[in-house]
Amino acid sequence: VMSRPSSVSPFGVFDMAGNVFEPVRLEQGVAYRGGSFYLTRLVARSNNRDPGDSGARDPQVGLRVCASLPE
Repeated sequence: VMSRPSSVSPFGVFDMAGNVFEPVRLEQGVAYRGGSFYLTRLVARSNNRDPGDSGARDPQVGLRVCASLPE
């Protein structure tokens, strides 16, 4: 985590590429966004979109959970 400071986004967010495809709801249905770490750099970009199936199960599809640690 945060091992590549040069890849920080304009919003100050680290490590957004290379986790899993994230499902996104669109007007036309569902798409998968981003890409998983074992795919090519082009596919793992956060602006990558692929058509999806809301009922499909795939180990490359998931979601990112962010939370603050309790004090």
